[in-house]
Amino acid sequence: MAAYDTARLKELDIAHHLHPRTNLKRHAKSGPFILAKGEGVHVWDTDGNKYIDAASGLWNINVGHGRKVLAERAKAQIEEIAYGPTFFGLATPPPIELAAKLAEMFPGPVNHFQFTSGGAESNETAIKIARYYWALKGKPEKITIISRFIGYHGIAMGALSATGIPAFWENFGPRPEGFVHLMAPYPYRNADDPEDDEAFVDKLVGELEELIEREGAENIAAMIGEPIQGAGGVIVPPDSYWTRVSEVLQANDILLIADEVITGFGRTGEMFGAETYDFQPDIVSIAKGISSGYIPLGAVGVSDEIYEAMLEPDAMFMHGFTYSGHPVACAVALDNLDIIERENLPKRARAGVSPGPARRARTAPERRRRSRQGTYADGRSRQGQREQGIIHPGGRCRSETRSGGPEAWHHPVRQREGDYAFPAADGNSRGCRPDCRCRSSIDRRGIRIVAACCCGTL
Repeated sequence: MAAYDTARLKELDIAHHLHPRTNLKRHAKSGPFILAKGEGVHVWDTDGNKYIDAASGLWNINVGHGRKVLAERAKAQIEEIAYGPTFFGLATPPPIELAAKLAEMFPGPVNHFQFTSGGAESNETAIKIARYYWALKGKPEKITIISRFIGYHGIAMGALSATGIPAFWENFGPRPEGFVHLMAPYPYRNADDPEDDEAFVDKLVGELEELIEREGAENIAAMIGEPIQGAGGVIVPPDSYWTRVSEVLQANDILLIADEVITGFGRTGEMFGAETYDFQPDIVSIAKGISSGYIPLGAVGVSDEIYEAMLEPDAMFMHGFTYSGHPVACAVALDNLDIIERENLPKRARAGVSPGPARRARTAPERRRRSRQGTYADGRSRQGQREQGIIHPGGRCRSETRSGGPEAWHHPVRQREGDYAFPAADGNSRGCRPDCRCRSSIDRRGIRIVAACCCGTL
């Protein structure tokens, strides 16, 4: 690894680097935690300390760090043609090949893909296409987008309005109109009886039906949702949730947008979260795992029916980005998807903790009983995890275990009456105890962990 002057880099960072999602006041005093190298599941800081990248970057390094084949593919593509736009009917070979590959991979009639540079752009595009579709169908009044609280869809202005985490809304002025939010499918916090999944799904579906009646189906373009809510806390919905929601949307002529930015490409034990929960979206947003974070890339897929409607007008489709279909990004993505398929990473994820068939084999009450008694979904006890240093031995708090393939968290909370996750000392994320530094590193039994709290809190 190259030698770095950490003190100098920290000084430059504080002076010039404006960080996203960071407490800037405190950062100006502490400076950054600087990563300089990655290989497999490990990363190294500029002082040579080795860590486990427990959060896989931002849930996007699906194939791990240091895949030389991806670096070589980027180099080869840069030498061939480094950039070519996709505006005005132009193209380069990689986005053409990648669109065809995604059509092959995604189930059902989602066969047409436009490329973006990441998840927020993908969701922004998906929302615009949903509204565009209804305008082309002679129903321009269908513009309302249904989302859910604690859902995360990015922080561009349209995506921000779909995001259901109020902290992201503060101090950025008025949000675009036309967005409404439902409760999250989170039994622990929102169910009348957390032991009764079907009753909870009835409650959620009832709320959706009431919202549709109140807003008017003739005014609603689409509902957007993550198969498993990610940034809001890895909220694994009841098994029948998406099937029931899909039925209501179809009955009311409302499109369904699956935000697969996090869940796509193996993280739920299937290639896509829609496969895990067996529902068919009309539009799908993807990013992160499509290139495993090696280069920025996202995409939006639409169904054959939507695509056919988009072909009707003899007019320009007035949407896109400078880097839509960037040839280097698409070339890297093709080799990245080859790794995911060739090494069968979804199956390997499914062999761990999965919200799919293995999880469903145990009833919801049994899963929760085992959680309350101190047993994780993979069979390990909390005491055993404490002894192994996997969770912090202190912290007198109730906990709830949520699992969705590799997306699994042990979430410490106070009792349900007004419970909340414990604040971190540095203000950058949530932690379990006053000295927790979730955003940087934790030493436990000689193992350093980066980007994860000692107790698994987000």
